Order: sequence, then structure tokens, then C-alpha cells
Amino acid sequence: MSREQIEFCGRDEVLDALRGTPEASLTVLRGPTSSGRTALLTRIGDELRESGSTVLFVDAVQDHARWDRFGVRPLLAAVGRSFEQLDPGPELPGAMRSVRRLATAETYESIAGRSRLRAETGRLLAAVGTRGPVTLAVDDADHVAAPLFVLAEARRAGHRVLAAMRSVQLPTEQLAEVGDAADEIIDLPMLSDEASVEILRRAAGGPVDPGLVDALRESLGLLFGCPGTLISTLAASRDEGRVVRVDRTLCLRDDRVAIGLPTGHFLVETVRAAGRAGEGLVALAAGPTGFRIADLDAVAGATGRTAVGCGAVVDALAAESALECDFRGRLTPLCRALGTTVRAGLGEDALRDLHVRIGRRVQSTVGLSSRDDLSALAGHVAAAGTAWPVQRRLTVVLHDEAVRIADSDPDLAISHLRSAWRHAGPGHGRRRVQAELIRATRAAGRFDELADFVADAVDEGGYRTTGSRAELAAAAALAALQLGRRVSTPVRSALAGIGDPYCPLQLCERWWRGENLSIGELVQGFAPLAPGGPVRTLRDLSADSLRVPADVRHAFSRRRLVPMLRWLLGPYYRPPADGPFAAFERMMIAYGDGRWNRALSAARSLQTQESADLVSRPWAALAAAAVHRFRGRERRARAWAQTIPETDYTDTDTAVPALREWAEARLAHTGENPLEALPATWAVYCGELRRGSRGPHAGEVLNWLAMLARSSGDDGWRRRIAEAVEEALADEPESVGPEYGELIEAMLRDDPAAARRGVAWWRERASLPDLAQACLQAADVVGPEEAEPLLHEALAIADDLKATRIRRSVRRAMSRYGIAVRTPELGEQRLSELEMRLVGLVTEGRSNRQIAARITMSEKTVENHLTRLFGKTGCRNRRELVVAHLAGRLTGLGPEPWEPAAGAR
Repeated sequence: MSREQIEFCGRDEVLDALRGTPEASLTVLRGPTSSGRTALLTRIGDELRESGSTVLFVDAVQDHARWDRFGVRPLLAAVGRSFEQLDPGPELPGAMRSVRRLATAETYESIAGRSRLRAETGRLLAAVGTRGPVTLAVDDADHVAAPLFVLAEARRAGHRVLAAMRSVQLPTEQLAEVGDAADEIIDLPMLSDEASVEILRRAAGGPVDPGLVDALRESLGLLFGCPGTLISTLAASRDEGRVVRVDRTLCLRDDRVAIGLPTGHFLVETVRAAGRAGEGLVALAAGPTGFRIADLDAVAGATGRTAVGCGAVVDALAAESALECDFRGRLTPLCRALGTTVRAGLGEDALRDLHVRIGRRVQSTVGLSSRDDLSALAGHVAAAGTAWPVQRRLTVVLHDEAVRIADSDPDLAISHLRSAWRHAGPGHGRRRVQAELIRATRAAGRFDELADFVADAVDEGGYRTTGSRAELAAAAALAALQLGRRVSTPVRSALAGIGDPYCPLQLCERWWRGENLSIGELVQGFAPLAPGGPVRTLRDLSADSLRVPADVRHAFSRRRLVPMLRWLLGPYYRPPADGPFAAFERMMIAYGDGRWNRALSAARSLQTQESADLVSRPWAALAAAAVHRFRGRERRARAWAQTIPETDYTDTDTAVPALREWAEARLAHTGENPLEALPATWAVYCGELRRGSRGPHAGEVLNWLAMLARSSGDDGWRRRIAEAVEEALADEPESVGPEYGELIEAMLRDDPAAARRGVAWWRERASLPDLAQACLQAADVVGPEEAEPLLHEALAIADDLKATRIRRSVRRAMSRYGIAVRTPELGEQRLSELEMRLVGLVTEGRSNRQIAARITMSEKTVENHLTRLFGKTGCRNRRELVVAHLAGRLTGLGPEPWEPAAGAR
């Protein structure tokens, strides 16, 4: 599909307006650069040609010369290209020769010359229309200094004139004249969010991962609504190897690397045209220190320019929308991607040198008596990094500024603390800053900064004392886990506790290899980072004595560390926003919540990140295979299972559980012949035992075995599985959680009370697919009266999740018990006030992003509310919801009017 065809998405109204323009009229199509003006103009021209009309397509950039103020050379070129289609009469060749002879720089130098050129151009345009009016489509008309000359003459000659121009913040006098003279101005708006996503899908040639969409939206800002920018940015990302196809979906390869604009983008070219000064100003505006109008004097002095000269560059960049200024006088790039590209082009060394020169200027020319002066100095010193020589007297300035901005800008505060630590030098002051820095980086989720700082501290010898060594070792291990990368050899050599079973670096390495660790081991390993937390004394605490909350234990059983770290470290811990660790946490939460598209997105993200530990990616593939299996997509489920490496039970270096074998065993079972499925599943469990561990899926595998054994009616298998469960609970009490233990007891002992407790556990766990499975299992044990509500609950969950496989299993069970499937009437579902408001906003055509801004909540929350709304109303998508609302089927479904309780006044 061509780029022009892609750019038409979401432009139906504009196309209709262009189709309706009359002859002998001037219509201006106005929109931002890369908004698709050229594609629309080309499309209308093609339609007119197909209908038999003559179209002259004038490219005001092509064949244009700086002295050609009227733009007659591009007009001559267009007439020449379409000469045969014009069916020329005897007047046209002569008119072309006359205009060509006058189209010189000398002609423009005199009034008489310009008058002759105008007359001959009018004769040319009249000759073009000898056989009937034509359409003059002028692209980039604003590239010409005085475009109204040709446009007005063409309209006077009876032609339809369509002129595409940029919409800029500060239009020139000539552009204003064109707007005043136009018969109609069609402003090209930014695309809606849905249209932009559709353009991405078409440009990608298939599905686009939500993570890639979010990254582009965040990086491009307003330009996310410009089709040209979207298409070119995606193409550049493909060329750079930034995107990859996983599970038939185009994904971002690494979500930790910022997306920049293509080097040929008009904004990048605008900044380059402003010279080194323009690049420096945009780099400052996009950097940690920011750039204010008040900083012009310091920046000008540091770069050898005058304040007036720097101001002129700022004005030029603002006129082209490269820079924007807020009410506080703070300048920022139009979008984050522009700053990323400009800063990458300058390079780290040039940026540090720029901050050194500006910081020196601030330090030497002001008395540093005001807060703004001290803040500016601290920012440039921190941004300069090692390029600024150590000055101990700067420590207080940097530390105080970090404390002041800790709440408003934690990332910048971390940068200031890092610089304060460097300038402090050895001593008690440095140790105090070190503790603050470690705490601040954990609280902000900046584990990349934490890992780099620990490496610097080791290089500086800042680990000599026992307390400092323990804190740095725990910090290094925590950062490694969050970032998905191993601790460097120098750090490990300096901080590892030889022979210490609770050394966090050794625990981290074991976790990386896929070994099963206990909560007690990890809690005691990271205890140096949690003074005053749940752990009061070390080395003598068992996991049981820690009183770990049940939800933390359950999350840990699925290799989710975030709940445990939050419980242990309290407010001084925030999980990272990106990277493999964050993707795994997102995947597990989304899987349990039933947001399976988001779960698949996170699973794809993990497959693209090579720095993930040895278990996270296979586990993500297992979850993705389960999602596709539940949805009845067997082929895609098997494709995910094939990405999981097979377990080598003789390999002593890694302890990756038998996830592929477990996935294949689940896929092989179709719900029939449980006796055939039992040996393969039993082999998975026994294989883990041969490696000395039951693996993180022990409870799930044993529960599956118990269910198969009950379905088969084989008492021998029941006894064997019961013995395995007793042995597991005796050896590793945490290997089988209560949510599985109760269901296993119910399956093997026909215990209705255990079945009820198992369902209650899964309701508390809030994992929808597991809850549906628990309801299905419990219904097989409890009496027929209790089975009906359980099966209806499982069916409702399956319908919400669109889990066709679970739905089939539930319907088979209902048929077995003679339970009729209830189809709730639409009127039985009451809608809340918020849901009724959502219906109204969807009917207005608002996107999720616009709805989120209107009702002050996140896009993800809006998405969740809409999913529940679809389930209540029986609508499958937004279109059906709008149709139902407009048809009046939702009337009266709002919340019940409030009535006071009896006796209330």
C-alpha cells in the first residue's frame, strides 16, 4: 500500500470538502507540515483526471529559484509536463515562450519587468484554459514569497485553484494575503487517535503492538496526529532495527531507548538550518536543566553570541514550531522525539562542554544570591558530569537544590545528588549523600542511575566500611534485578560476601539462572535497604516468622517480585517503568485482570529484550500460549510454545523449569481422554523433581493432575497424586499455595468445603482465568444447587475474556447437569453514572485519550471501564454501543434514583 493511500485514513470530511469546490474559485488547504496535504491534493487531482477534467499539479518547491518571487517557474514546469493533456491551441506555445523569456532575476528588479511578467503569466493561464477550465493544484504554495500572484491570476482565468499551505504560528504578510483572498479555507486538523493507530497498522502491514503505539504517542506528542510524521518515524525505526515482528505483530525492540524523529524530518532540518546555535538551544530545552527566556544572557555569553542574536534564533525556531514557550517563559521542543534526535546529533561530549561553559558563565557573572541563580548553577554542574572539575564547595549548593526539588522533579534531584556525592569527596558528608542517593533512586524507580552509581562508588573505594558494603551490595543486586542485567565483574568482586548464603549478589545470580529462592532468603538479602521495615533482626528469621501477607506470597510464587519489594522497602521503592522486569510485571497483572491484549503486548516486549533473566521470557511465552489457547487459537498458541527452550535436565548451570513441556502438555489435552494426558503432565512434574526442585508451577501442575485424575476415575492416579502433594507440602511448604491446595483436596477427596475455600481463595487473588477454572472445578464437587451459580460465574468470565475454550468447557458442564444458559436481558444491567457519561462521550466520537482527559483518569482505566460497559450492554465494540444508545436501547439503564432509607429525613 502506497504512502499516499495510507495517509487518507481519517480524512473523509476533508476529501468531501475538496470535492465540492466550484470552478473559478480559490480554495486553501491549510495544515501542519507532514499532515498529509500533498497526499490529499494528489488524491483529488487523480479523481478529477479520472472524471475527464484537466489538472495541472504545480510543485512550488520543484524548479523554484530564490529570485522567483511569484513562482512562475514551477507553473511553467507543470504546463510543460501536462502539455499534451491540455489539448493546446495556437496561443499556448507562444505564451509559454514569453513567460520563459521573462522568468529571470533581472525581470524582478524593476516594476516594469514585474508588470510585463504578470501580463504574460495571465495570458499563459488564459491559454491553458482554451479548451475549458482546468484545475490548478499548487502544493507548498507558501514556499513562494508572493504566491497570491499566480493563484489570483489562475482564478481570474476561470480555473479552480487548490492551494496547499502550512499553518504556522506567525504567518507572513504574504500568507495572510492569500488567506484573505481565498474563497474557502479548509483547515486540516490533526488526526484522531483511532485514525493515527489505523495509519500505523496500514503502514506496518499488520497489527501494531500497543506498546509501540504508546511509545510513538509519547515521543511524538502533537505530531502523533500527523500521518507523514507517523509513517516516516515508523520507517526510520524499521531501518534502524528498532522494531521487530513478534506473534505477527510489529513491536518495539527495546522500550528503554527513546524514539527520535527521522534525520530528514522538517523539524530536524529547521533546527539544523539555524546552525550550531539552534541545535544547542533545542538540546538545552530538551535536557535536564531546561531552557528559559531568562537564561538567554548566560547562554549567549557562553556561546560567544549576543543576547539579541540568541533571541533571534529562538524566535525563528518558535515561528517554525520547533520550540514552544509556556507562560513561565520556559522553552520546550514541540515533541520529545525532536529533542532526542538533536541531542543525539550533538553527542554527549558536546552537551557536557556546553553545560560547563554556561555554568562557568553563571558562576562568574552573578552573585549566586538568588534561588534561581543557585538552581541554574546546580543544574549545569550536574549536567556537565565529570567534565566539571571537583569543587567541594559546590556540594552544599547541589545537595540543597536536590532537597528542594525532590518532590517536584525526582529525576533531576537524583542527578543533583549524584553530582553532590562526586564533589563531596571522601568523608562523612559523602556517606550521608550516598544513603540519600540510594534511597532516592529506589523511590523514583531509576535503577539505571542506581547501577551506575554503585559502579562509581566501587571505583572510588566507597565500600570500605561494613555498613556501606552491605548497602551497596544490596543496591547493586536490586538494580540488576530491575534492569535485567547481571552485576559487573568489578562490582561483584568488591561487594560479594564470600560464604554468605544471604549475599544479595549471589541471590541475584541464582534468580537470574532460574533457581527457586525462598521469600526469606530474598527478604534477608535486601534487608540492608529496609531499616525499620518488616525485618528487625537479620540472619535468624525464617520465612514463617516474617508474617508475609498472603497476596505477597502468591505473587512471589509466580516470580513477581514487585509486591514483595513494596512490602519490604515501603515508600522507598518504585518499580521501573520499562525494561524486562517491568514488562514481566505488566504481563502477569494484565493476564490476571483479563486484559489479555495488554498481556500479549508485554509478552512480546519481553521476547525482544535479550537482557531478561532466563525464566521471564519463557514464562511470558507460556502465558501468551495460554491466552491464545483459551481463545481457541491453537496454531498461535503452539507457535508461542515453540519459542520456549526445551529443558535440559542434565544442565547444572541453569535451573529453568520445564515450561515448554508444561505448555505442550496443556495444549495436547482437548478436554477428552484424561488418561492420555496424565502421563505427559506427570512427566513434567517428575522432571522438575529430578533437578532437585518442584519449580514455580508445582501447585498449578499438581492441581491439573488432580483434575485429570478425577475426570479419569482412576483411583491409582488419585493415590499417586495425593502422595506427591503430601510429599511436596512436607519438603517445600510454599511450593503449593492454599489456592491450589484446597482445589487439589476437593478433587482428590470429593470435599465440597475444600472446593468452596478454593474458589474463595481465587476470588481474593483476583485472577479471572484462574477463578473461572476454579469455579469449573468446584462445580464438579459441590451439589447441583451450588454448581449452577458457579458455572454461571465461570461462563460470565469466559464471555468477558472471549475465552472460547473455557466457554465450551463450562457449557459442557452445564449440559451435563441440565443447567440452562441464562441470557440476561439488556434492561437487567444497570449502568452507573460514570458509565452513562462514558456512553455519551463515545457517542460524541471521543477517543479513549480524550475521554481520559475529560473525566480525569488514565487511558488504561477508561479502557477497563469500556470493557465492562460492553459486557453489561451486550455490545461488542464502540460502534454497536453508539447504535444502541441512538436507538434508545440504553434509555432507562442509568443508576436507580436515590431513595432515602426508612426513617431518614
